[in-house]
Formats: sequence, structure tokens, C-alpha cells
Amino acid sequence: MYYVHPTAGEIYYLRMLLMFVSGATSFVDVRTFQDTVYETFREACEARGLLEGDNEWSLLFDEAVVSASSFQLRQLFVTIVIHCPVCNVRALFDKYWIYFTDDIHHGLRQALGNPRYTAPHEQLLTLLLRKLADTFANSGANIVDYDLPILSACGDEEFGNRLINDELRSEPVLLRAHAAVAVSQLNADQRFIFEKLTESALACSPGIFFMGDILIPSLMVGDCSHSLCVRVSRLWEFLDPQDDSRLLHTDLVLLDEEGNSIHAQVYPPLCQQLSALLDEGGVYNLKYFLVRKANRFYKPVENCNMISFTKWTTVEVVLQIPPAFPVCTYNLTPIEQLQPRVDYKEYFTDVLGVVSVISHVSSLRTRGRQAEVMKRTVTITNARDTGPTVDVVLWGERATTFPAEQIHRDSGSSPQIIIFVGTLVRSYADNVSLSGGSSCKWYINAPVPEVNALRASAETKHQPVIWDQGKAAAEGAVIAVPEHRKLKDIKYLHPFENKKKEWLVIVKILKIDRSWWYNACKKCLRTTKPHGDTYKCTNSSCDSIGSPTPSAFGHERHQLWRPAFGK
Repeated sequence: MYYVHPTAGEIYYLRMLLMFVSGATSFVDVRTFQDTVYETFREACEARGLLEGDNEWSLLFDEAVVSASSFQLRQLFVTIVIHCPVCNVRALFDKYWIYFTDDIHHGLRQALGNPRYTAPHEQLLTLLLRKLADTFANSGANIVDYDLPILSACGDEEFGNRLINDELRSEPVLLRAHAAVAVSQLNADQRFIFEKLTESALACSPGIFFMGDILIPSLMVGDCSHSLCVRVSRLWEFLDPQDDSRLLHTDLVLLDEEGNSIHAQVYPPLCQQLSALLDEGGVYNLKYFLVRKANRFYKPVENCNMISFTKWTTVEVVLQIPPAFPVCTYNLTPIEQLQPRVDYKEYFTDVLGVVSVISHVSSLRTRGRQAEVMKRTVTITNARDTGPTVDVVLWGERATTFPAEQIHRDSGSSPQIIIFVGTLVRSYADNVSLSGGSSCKWYINAPVPEVNALRASAETKHQPVIWDQGKAAAEGAVIAVPEHRKLKDIKYLHPFENKKKEWLVIVKILKIDRSWWYNACKKCLRTTKPHGDTYKCTNSSCDSIGSPTPSAFGHERHQLWRPAFGK
């Protein structure tokens, strides 16, 4: 018969009943006792007296001691004591503890080189309690909270066998010599952790020091219960483009201790719960999260997977961070290679350059949005006066938090090298630029090889950063925005008095009774007919050939007030 863990609930009680009920042909028969059908298997066990006192646990151990190892029996005992209702823990322990010591007895015989050695019960009990204390601790419990023998009641000196005690006792001098050799072989990160641990232990100061038990490349799609130690390299909020007060999700770029990166997302309402726990730049141990395939578009890092936080995700702050723990990640695209990435959607673009021009923050009102948005332009170049330049346009909060004054001041003594990450490549009037929204972040004069190499080439022609007042003034121009109106407000407006006026009207077409559009000639708006792969105007005086423009019939066209039509 298959083994069932005692914490399995009804399945465990079903298995217990199958040990006593014979001739059953259905689950109802199993739950029946003395012509009474009980609702659950547990109730049926209680009716049969199988759960009186600790009878069920005695039955469990009677069966387990036949085939389970001592290690498995100890694990089973701790699990039952912690998670199951045991009436008398001490009585259950006293009845079966000797079965928990087979491997301990075998270890003593090997240590002494005497296969016939029989250890006293007091010695076995003390060694067993030490192992049980570790098992309880690994399960998040303390052995002293349960009615078990006190570990200190049986000391090493009470065993009465000096030979055994000498074999089991570690030699302090040898241990000290071994420790000195081992410490000398530690690398920088290992030595840092060792020193922090010993310092905290000597000062009796608690803390979380250990890294996770898995790295980012080892993550597989599905639920993850492993502990992952990561730094929050970037953190930003993605708001609804039509409603800045509505948060859609929070995004993070996470780095592990080896520099591997992964994108993570948190959705409401967890965003508010985790915002107080996660800070950009902090290091955390994450557990109980979901690993899924990465988004198709706008990935901040190159990883085929990403992480989604769940309501079960736990976050623990790592207090002592190794100095070599990575801080940032990027995948640089040279400025001269930005043109092919215009409107590229799969990944964000990271770029490196020397800051040459900075504009002041200006307010801008664009079509489709009533509220003004802040904007700042930062011009960077590959190498001062010799390489191509590109404008990085920062929007909203990114424009106002950019340290322009500090960069302008520091540029008087040295070139300011900057890495922009999380940008999108755009093209306006045949000029390539970078757009930096909420996903954008910058690293100024970062101590990385790419920055050092660019600084070496830029220092020979160094000039301070320029404040571009003209660009700021031009950017501050307000573009007229059509006023929002309802269809009923503009339906009866005087057409002669409202020429060249625009309104923004959002309509929903509920029903179309007949064909209300046709392929029209772009020149004369007359009907067109197919002409090979293109269309030809039916107006003999026009006779134009090309792609048509979908247009509406007169009545609908008048009612819908010059909309943009499509098939």
C-alpha cells in the first residue's frame, strides 16, 4: 500500500480506514460503520475509535518503523508534533525514540572502529535530541516549546566513557588551525560575509546575511518556492496614458549576485502593499513568486522569462550587502546605429554618450491630452565635436528629476559621461531621437569600462555643458488642443460661423444599415474601380491612377462631421 503523509488530510484518514475495513466496494462503504454513513473519512475513523488519544499516531509509527530509516522517522515525528494534534507528545516520543537512533548508533560504531559497540541509552538520547533540535529549527520551530527531554539534562561528562568522549569531542587547537587555513582561501565576497557573520555573532546582533539558494538563469516557468537574492536595479510605475492617476503595474529590473538580470512586474493591489518594502537599489531575498514567459514588447533586459509577484510573495531585506554585488545592467547601442531601431518595440534601448547640451524644463500640451506635460532635452555625443549626436527627450517626472544643474556645474572640470537605459527610439522630421518616459533611468559617470573608455577620448576636447535657452523656448510652445465636445453640442452649429474650428468628439457606431463608404479618388473624390494592383478614377476628366481614399456618402458624411473613415 502506498505511503500517505499525515498532513494530507482526508487522504491520510482514507488510507487508515483501508487498513481496517474489508469488503468495501465504494467510498461510501469505507465511511460506513454500524449502519451509519459518515460525512468524512476522519469522522469514520473517530467512530471506529482509531483516533482516541494518540492511537492514530501509534498506528502510523507502528507501520513506519518497519520500512522507514531513522532519519525519515525523525522527520516524520517533527512534522506530526508541529502540524498535527498530538495529545501527549512525551508519551509518543518515549514509545518510539529508540527507533530514531539507528543511524546515530551506526555512526558511533564507525567512529570507534568497533562494530560490536553498544552505546548507553543516555548517550543515544542526548545525540538524538541534538539532531531533533536541528530538525525543529529547520522547520521554523523550537524543541523547547514541546514536552520533550531537556537537552542539557544529559551532558557529555555523564557518559562515563572517556574513550568515546575523546573521539566525539573536537580538538580546539586543530579546529583553530583549520579555520585559519580556510579563511586565507576565501575570496573577497566570502571574506566579507565571514567577517560580517563573526562580527554580528560576537556582538549578539541579529540580521539577514545569506544570499538566495538559486540564481536567475536557473529559474523555470511556473511557481518558484526558492529564495532568490536580487538587487532592485530599476523601479518604475506604468500609468494609464489616458489617466495619470490610474496605476496599471509596477515594473522592476532585478540583478542577482552574478549580474544576471530579469524583468519583474507587480499588479494592483499588490503595488501598494509592496511599495513600502521595495526601494530602488535595495537588495532583497524573494520567495514564492511566479516565473512566466517575458512580454512580447518593451522588454528592459534580454531574458526569455520574467517574474510576477503574487499575494504569497515574501520580501526580506538583506542588511549586509557584499561590495561586489552588481548595481546596474545595460545593453548599449552605439549612437550611429540608432536609426534601424526607430519604433523598435521588442526591447528598450540603452545608450552611452557625453552630455553636451541641456535644455531647461518646459511645459508642453499635446494633441489628445488636456493636461500639460513637462519636457527636457539632453543632447549627448559619442566623443566631443567628432561623433554623432542624439537628443534624449525626458518626459514628466523624468524631466524634472534630471540633475541638470549638477551636471552643468561638474562639466566645468571634466566631461560628464551618462548612460541612459529604458528609452525608445523615435524619428521626428527625419531626426532620430530618444524618448525617456517612466522606464528611463540614467547613470552618471558610472565606474564601468565603457564610461572610462569614452572619458579618455572626450577629455582631449572637453568643453562645459551648454544651456540651450532657444530649445527650451521652442519646446515651451503650446500646441492647440481640440476641445472635447459631445455630438449633440456640434450637430446644429452654424457651419459658416465655425469654419476651420476643431473639436474632439468620441462616438460609438451602434449600427450600419447599408454600405456607407466607397473607395474615392484622392483628387476629385469620385468613385474608383480596380486597375491591376491599384485603382483608377471613373471621372474621365481626372483619370487618376493610384491608391484610393475611403470616403463616406453625403448624408452620413454630413452627420458625422468630417471624420477619418476606414474600411
